[in-house]
Amino acid sequence: MATDRDASPGLLAAALLWLMIVVVGMATLWGYASTPDPAAKAGTTRPSGAFARDARRPTLLMFLHPAVPVREPVSVNWRV
Repeated sequence: MATDRDASPGLLAAALLWLMIVVVGMATLWGYASTPDPAAKAGTTRPSGAFARDARRPTLLMFLHPAVPVREPVSVNWRV
């Protein structure tokens, strides 16, 4: 006599198939997340006219993140 606690072979096979699909999917995602991007190549020279430099005066370069809201007030023309 079968009780409610007995698992049918079809249900057990479906659960094992589901578990195998989950394990293979997680392994695939883990492998994808662990793969590095190709290395970027930096330029060897700076763009012409990008930084006008006067050899008689000091040059100040400021690197700001684009999301920083304070970049507008500090991008003034600095004259010494």
